[in-house]
Amino acid sequence: MPTSKKKGKGKGGRAKSGGKGVVTGGTNTTSAKPPRTNDEIMAGKVFDDNRPPKKALVRELQEALLNEVNSDSRAQIIAKVADLEDPDGIYDGSEDAEHTILEQVKVSMPITYETKGMIDFPGNCLLTVGRTAPFHVEKVYHGKPHKLIQLFQNDKEQLEEALKWTGEQPVINVLFPQWQLCGKDSNVFLGECYLDKEDIAYFSARFKHPGTSPFKWPNTWGVLQCPFTCTMAVPDTDKKANPKRYIMILQNLRQISTTGNKIAFPYRAFPRLCDKEYFEKNFRGGLENVETEFCRKLPPSTEWCKYPQLLKEGLFHRAGKKMIPSRFIGEDDTVSVEYLPSAHTLFAMYHQSGMCAAVSQVIDDKQGAMVKKLYPNATQTRETFS
Repeated sequence: MPTSKKKGKGKGGRAKSGGKGVVTGGTNTTSAKPPRTNDEIMAGKVFDDNRPPKKALVRELQEALLNEVNSDSRAQIIAKVADLEDPDGIYDGSEDAEHTILEQVKVSMPITYETKGMIDFPGNCLLTVGRTAPFHVEKVYHGKPHKLIQLFQNDKEQLEEALKWTGEQPVINVLFPQWQLCGKDSNVFLGECYLDKEDIAYFSARFKHPGTSPFKWPNTWGVLQCPFTCTMAVPDTDKKANPKRYIMILQNLRQISTTGNKIAFPYRAFPRLCDKEYFEKNFRGGLENVETEFCRKLPPSTEWCKYPQLLKEGLFHRAGKKMIPSRFIGEDDTVSVEYLPSAHTLFAMYHQSGMCAAVSQVIDDKQGAMVKKLYPNATQTRETFS
């Protein structure tokens, strides 16, 4: 399984201008014959770390994506989410209005790619928050993942990644009230990226079903579906020096699995591509090292938690900086505005920087204690990729 794309332009990154553009799919048309599903296309496929996916595979996945984008079911989902946007015009910025909207949305949100185990999870683990979904972010610092380092002694690749985390870099938690029951440390801001045609193949390989996981999880379509609008991210169809930008957040999906008298609570790191317009529209500022339930209506502490300054807190500006080609690092050690990673490259940085191990240990410690309190005989497992 590749950890980053090697395309001759530096770890999957690109310059905003003058670089190679994104080429995908052609026009938004679908064939008369419905394409195979992602899982059917990816069945038995094995990726070579040093080679990009075959062009025929990329084309077929692109066709399947366009078929999904243009389907009647997709149109119905988008329309339903649009109807939930502040339906009574009640949102006035107050906490009471916020709570009212959340209650309305919570009982009406469409089910998209959620699996049964996610829906059965206490409080539900849903993929959609709605177009009117105010949220804050919180800057925290996680120490070295010592427990996971010990656990990974026999897994060289996982151990090397865990050892890279120094604890000096911040982690930006995304605090959606709708996702709080899955743990406030479960959702992480990763930053800006663009979507490349090959990203679809890499994500499809990572999240295909069945894979190595004994549990069923959403596939690539869940990655591409915006948490706010349910619209799908699609690679640009023409060569562009400045491709469309998305905001990537990391949602640690949760589910419950019952087999006989055994209960398991697995979780999996899952990237989500957000529409930038709705991310900015719903962003309500940030906090630093503040412990509170939803972190609402508290004054921002510093400039970092305003928009667009928040974008400078992205992973590749911080912990992932050492994975960026040196030509994009300035004399003042800042990342050039010309650098923009592809979606899969940014997700790979999350693992290669060791941040994934650090976040996972926090989830294991905090959520694991909660699980044991509610279900003494239950186990909590960290899911790796397919």
